[in-house]
Amino acid sequence: MDKKKGMRQYAFNAPSNAVGGKWYPVIFRRSTGSTGELASRVIITTTSASGDYAMNNCEFNGMVMPGGWTDRGSYAAGYFSTYQSNERAIHSIVTSMKEDDVCSVFYIEGRAFPVRILAEEGLTVIVPTQDYTIDQTRYKWGATNPATESTNVQTILDFNNGRGFYCSHSIFGINAIFSGNLGIGTANALGGNSIVLGDNDTGFKQNGDGVLDAYANGVHVFRFRNGSAISLKGIQAGESKLFTLASANNSARNASFNLWGNSSRPTVAELGDDSGWHFYSQRNTDNSVIFAVNGQIQPSNWGNIDSRYVKDVRLGSQQYYGVNNWQTWNFQCPSGHVLSGINVQDTGSNSADNIAGVYYRPIQKYINGTWYNVASV
Repeated sequence: MDKKKGMRQYAFNAPSNAVGGKWYPVIFRRSTGSTGELASRVIITTTSASGDYAMNNCEFNGMVMPGGWTDRGSYAAGYFSTYQSNERAIHSIVTSMKEDDVCSVFYIEGRAFPVRILAEEGLTVIVPTQDYTIDQTRYKWGATNPATESTNVQTILDFNNGRGFYCSHSIFGINAIFSGNLGIGTANALGGNSIVLGDNDTGFKQNGDGVLDAYANGVHVFRFRNGSAISLKGIQAGESKLFTLASANNSARNASFNLWGNSSRPTVAELGDDSGWHFYSQRNTDNSVIFAVNGQIQPSNWGNIDSRYVKDVRLGSQQYYGVNNWQTWNFQCPSGHVLSGINVQDTGSNSADNIAGVYYRPIQKYINGTWYNVASV
């Protein structure tokens, strides 16, 4: 503990045979393990060059704590600075998962040397020229992927998201307040009191008291407020085949589809607008269902209806039933027929003999282009 008195400055050139495109360890080693020394302050800065140089100035300013397999574990936190995300000259910080609880290892790109370092007194800074091994832990020299090519190590910070503050563990606060907008994995383009997720213009934004808006690629798609959730675009359900609920935003009135019920009308699904109801489907107390329309039903194709209802009625072809005079007779029309006339002739006497016959016709109905005789009850 008495060695943590201040900072010392170092400068290191690239190790012999280092090449561009590979990552090389710069090791910050505590003088003792366990709790002999606690987390250490470190500032490491790569070479500064012209703006078009791929490995232009990168810097980490923070603290590191190697824990190995102790209960305390390893951790690190600090600010990482880089001009462009593709000018990443510091890859990551790795530590051991085994006995080594003294080494915090920064991986530097071969073209990024020389590096300048400020480290707390009590730390030893090592730039090896080959793999660096402590007990069961091996830190790969000249790695393409430091974590996977080394042995028994873990990445505690990976600077793959560009400029910003990095922390190896969760950040907690009691009644903490974050001022400004927040970008997770990217810069924030929504502004105001907003959070974006992975895409700089996709996320949530508070746009007034009790108003929370959702954006996708900068397009306002949803709004939540007290008493309502409003979709400004179509709502779709399904996967291979979609059901869409949408508004073209050009109707004269607002419309609603409402599910309601009471003791006499248990379940009613009703469509209406600002002026009243259009139609509803209702399940009754006896479990039957009715469908009601507040107006006319106008089909686009009358064929199915025309084939079912009676369009006209007429009397069919005339028929005659006659008998010889001088006898008593009676007649009943066939089923679906009516009497249409009587044949009266002069026999010289006042009797039924004057009736020589009757005329009758079928009653016919016209359905779907065909005339049919009606039936009797």
